[in-house]
Amino acid sequence: MINLELRHLRSFVCLAEELHFARAAARLNIVQPALSAQIRGMEGMLGVELFDRGRHKVALTEPGRLLLAEARATLAQAQHSIEVVQRAGRGEAGHLRIGYTGAAAYSGLMSRLVRDFRRRAPAVTFGFEELYPTLQRDALLASRIDMGLMVFLPSFRDERLAHRVIEHWSLVVALPATHPLVSCDRIRPDQLQGDAFVVYAAHGGELGGEVLDRIGVVPTAVHRAATVTSLLALVAAGLGLAVVPSGLAISTTADVVFRSLDLSIPPLEVSVVYDATTMVPALMNFINAFT
Repeated sequence: MINLELRHLRSFVCLAEELHFARAAARLNIVQPALSAQIRGMEGMLGVELFDRGRHKVALTEPGRLLLAEARATLAQAQHSIEVVQRAGRGEAGHLRIGYTGAAAYSGLMSRLVRDFRRRAPAVTFGFEELYPTLQRDALLASRIDMGLMVFLPSFRDERLAHRVIEHWSLVVALPATHPLVSCDRIRPDQLQGDAFVVYAAHGGELGGEVLDRIGVVPTAVHRAATVTSLLALVAAGLGLAVVPSGLAISTTADVVFRSLDLSIPPLEVSVVYDATTMVPALMNFINAFT
């Protein structure tokens, strides 16, 4: 079995470039007899002569010329492999599977984070899946995604899950542009009683309904929307109001107006959520870049 090592190839390439044993040995920082022994060992393993050795001249043989291109490619690939592994260890390469909510995407938060991180670590690749928050939690615990981007809720606490807050969102009211409350700068929850509402509901959950319960509002009617876009479209159509995170208040739809809610509850924690027991270096790098 032929057992060529990278050191043999490095010595061979150096001698092929110098065509002089003394100069090649000096470049390699070894003594000339050691270099000669390495080359003879290679030729013995391969069963061919790689160099013609004259009294005043060293030249590559035809097998030597063919080996030179292969050796350079092998050394370059070996160096590339080392760099890839080292980048991965530093979190500068690898693959991240990201779950995200519609609000995180619609607000521009997800695109901003991913765009900024790609500038820092262009060798990291991504996979994306829009998931309702409870489905993100389940996917994290099943190791189907590496991180979730969502509003972290106390009910999501698990001994394996950790979260880092990216930013805070308050709750605001989305109103049809013709609604009387548009004239108010801030709206109290009691002013919302007696109105119909549009809530975000998907995959068996009803996050918007939980929000209304939290602020003590009882709607006269409830319309359900599975996406942020459809929720705002129903508000624009005058079918109801919606209590939404302030991150969604970037809509340029003229038929929807956003107003602050006069509340004493803590702001929402928009977070990167992850399984602390299975963190990959790229995820650690992502988290440390933004928290």
